[in-house]
Amino acid sequence: MACVASPRSFADVQELIKICDLPRDFRIQLDPFVQDKFDELWQAALGKARRFMLIWRDESPEASTRLAASSSFHAVLPMHTS
Repeated sequence: MACVASPRSFADVQELIKICDLPRDFRIQLDPFVQDKFDELWQAALGKARRFMLIWRDESPEASTRLAASSSFHAVLPMHTS
């Protein structure tokens, strides 16, 4: 790219890619001048496996009947794919 863009501009584009969950082939709708940069930013934003852990409190009546020593929290973990 010949123009100078601030790192914040690139970060904003990465956030849009994440929030809108843009597919990689969205690049074909862009000007050819920015397609390579979009690929680079897309790879940085969505190309890597996202690791997360979701924890929620089990408020169901059955939770209170479990052993007092057990936790009533549950976690969902993604499967590792490579």
